[in-house]
Amino acid sequence: MYVNLKVIALIQPFQRINTRTTLFKLTPVENTNYMVNFIPEFFTRWWSGATRETDFFRLKDLYMTVFERLLDETNSEGNVRLLSHLKESKKGLINLQKTYMTDDTIKSRLQNLLEQIDIVLETE
Repeated sequence: MYVNLKVIALIQPFQRINTRTTLFKLTPVENTNYMVNFIPEFFTRWWSGATRETDFFRLKDLYMTVFERLLDETNSEGNVRLLSHLKESKKGLINLQKTYMTDDTIKSRLQNLLEQIDIVLETE
């Protein structure tokens, strides 16, 4: 959870995230269209069953887990650390909106997620 929040925080504008593994990975900005072995990214995403929607739902699942942990956590030190990672991850989500600027649905879903994060950060 902490590692994935850190990975999200590192997302740059027009960079994509791979959520198909337990630990998320970023696609290098200079290689957004092709993987290192020159297989087109759209093909590898199709082969693995990944779509923008499945990636978004993996992101949403992560954040729902974080929100639940914050509600259940009695360790204030753990909460402080998790809140810090949560706050930092917002930058990456904002940059991910730039990546999908032509997809209003994904942009809106990401905006909704950012608003939920703001609500959690305000209540803590």
